[in-house]
Amino acid sequence: MKRFSLLLLGALAIFMAGCSKHNPQQPDPDAWVTDLSLPVPIQFGSPSIIETKAGFESLSDLENTTFAVFGLPKADPTGTALLLNEPATLESGYLALSKGTKYYPRESDENYSFYAYAPQAASGGTSPTIQIGTQDYVWAQTVAEPVNDAEGNEVDGYNAKYMRTIRQMGVAMTHSPNFAFKHVTSGLKIMAVANITGQDTSSDTDFKDIKITDVLLTNMYRAGTLDVTTGEVSGLTNKGGQYLLKDGNVSPTKAGVLLGEAYPYLNNSEEPITLTVDVESPVGKYTVSINIKEMQPGVRYVYKVMFNKPDDVRIAVSGVGWDEEQEISFDDNGQPLEN
Repeated sequence: MKRFSLLLLGALAIFMAGCSKHNPQQPDPDAWVTDLSLPVPIQFGSPSIIETKAGFESLSDLENTTFAVFGLPKADPTGTALLLNEPATLESGYLALSKGTKYYPRESDENYSFYAYAPQAASGGTSPTIQIGTQDYVWAQTVAEPVNDAEGNEVDGYNAKYMRTIRQMGVAMTHSPNFAFKHVTSGLKIMAVANITGQDTSSDTDFKDIKITDVLLTNMYRAGTLDVTTGEVSGLTNKGGQYLLKDGNVSPTKAGVLLGEAYPYLNNSEEPITLTVDVESPVGKYTVSINIKEMQPGVRYVYKVMFNKPDDVRIAVSGVGWDEEQEISFDDNGQPLEN
């Protein structure tokens, strides 16, 4: 009987050992909250995007975009960086570092702030500045607010001690690093619209003989320097022009046809950007232009080239959100008439 019991216990021990191999105990990903011997990971919450009328209108527009994150000393952003233009992506609604987990320094009381922008561009070395071009960029920062620990002592961040404190005090939801992105560039959207309203019996077919052949922006800057600590763009360079119309000979429609989009930079103290539209119609060839004198970051301005009835060729170029509006009529030779 004793021999049988020993054999049974031995078999049970082997069975349990086999089970443990197939069901290993998973490590606790939050063990660092109370175990001071473990490093504290750098983690971010679910970001948001400030609602503006520019190219990126929601986070879903950025799902396949590479972000970049800077972790800089809170007291002096020019000091040694914790993260320097580190790539990140959206994963299940959260911003995650692409090259694996990074950690806060173990033995340091240095407080850090985080800055992020997208899409990622080439870094300016160790300087928190980035050279950006003519596309929509978003930017955000997250700065820690001091909290009190269980003994009532104030703890500032972001650092390892701060992250443990906000978890232990149950305020991680409101005090963890998180980003609310805003646009740092302006946008231009150019449309061609057949002005068919009310009892008008015209249709898109009536405008098929009107062709937009070119759309050009001139006197615009096409590059600048983004200061990731402020979100401001300065040092504008590469001044010139940009053709927007990809496929020539576009006819206007009642619903509107997109002629092109751009994200130019404008120095408001210098000469304005000029928008020029070349048209061919039954009355001849002509050009209409309008000056863009001011632009605000994070706003997309829609310019509609409005065509009335073909027998009353008139173009109104207006910028939504702008005070300036220009209407031009043409004679039978396609020459602009004085208003």
